Amino acid sequence: MRVAIGLTHPPLFKQLRELLSRLEDVEVIWVASRYQDILDRQRVDRPDVLLLGLDFEGVAVGELTRRLMAEAPSGILLLGHRDPQSQTKVFDALGQGASDVANLPSEALLGTDVGWEDFLDRLETLRTLLGHQHPIDSSHHTLGSDIVDIGIPLPPLVAMGASTGGPKALATILKDLPQSFPGAVVIVQHLDHHFCQGLAEWLNQLTALSVSALIDEAVLQPGHVYVAARPEHIVLQEDRTLGFSLAEPERVNRPSVDVFFHSIARVPKPQAIGVLLTGMGRDGAEGLLAMRQAGLTTIAQDAPSSVVYGMPKAARELGAAQSILPLGAIGQELMYALECPLIPH
Repeated sequence: MRVAIGLTHPPLFKQLRELLSRLEDVEVIWVASRYQDILDRQRVDRPDVLLLGLDFEGVAVGELTRRLMAEAPSGILLLGHRDPQSQTKVFDALGQGASDVANLPSEALLGTDVGWEDFLDRLETLRTLLGHQHPIDSSHHTLGSDIVDIGIPLPPLVAMGASTGGPKALATILKDLPQSFPGAVVIVQHLDHHFCQGLAEWLNQLTALSVSALIDEAVLQPGHVYVAARPEHIVLQEDRTLGFSLAEPERVNRPSVDVFFHSIARVPKPQAIGVLLTGMGRDGAEGLLAMRQAGLTTIAQDAPSSVVYGMPKAARELGAAQSILPLGAIGQELMYALECPLIPH
């Protein structure tokens, strides 16, 4: 895998190069510290993955990411810290097409091997996704006689799955939903779970709905948005509450959109809508198909409005989506499906 480094923090260059030199089949092809140099090098010698810092003089990292994805797209792994000052930068760049974000060690740990576990895990996940890993067999997720009909009433459920470009897509949809929205929205966004609390707080500032990070089992409430925030699969349980599962540890993404969608399909007669948004890979496509086969409403984002047309494309190819819609139309479609008055624009 060919890796490039774009950072303004010199002490990190040496440590990253030394760390990457220990990894099998990883080659550092260039490093750059100024945003124009990063753009120029990216155009001439495009890496498989660009390791990108958050701070550049004269340009926001979100704008730099937008230009990189427009002019010379590649996988982009953001490098930052889990501090409040970084949250907006991180989600802006993720919305423009960055693939993921890794938490860096503190300044005190630079020069040591301590604190790099998250970075190495995120890089390995990205390498697997870029290698087009064959989708995991989901044949054990059947809609058979094991379906149970017990539990508390379930409010209308909107289940959303997203990856690359997801934060911006999610914000666009949630902005269109009024405070009176009768559904409960549950989001599985491919993201380091340490940043999911920040994602929930960021989205909460942009929508009339109440957004929170899901870290404990929960009873679904109308007008509430739940962002999966643990490194475990989220599932709709037999009693129709949200819970967590350690099953299928071999999946690249935890939580997995597929696992969540399949769990919804197993609950009898829920009023539920599955929405698969922009993202790399195939996660969510088979689960969306299971939801459609269970008689539920399914939507996939279209190609022109997707930052990366991977997950929704896989859903389209499987025939999993009843509707394929541009991003700007999905919020209105959700309100129509749940008979909610439309917001005038």
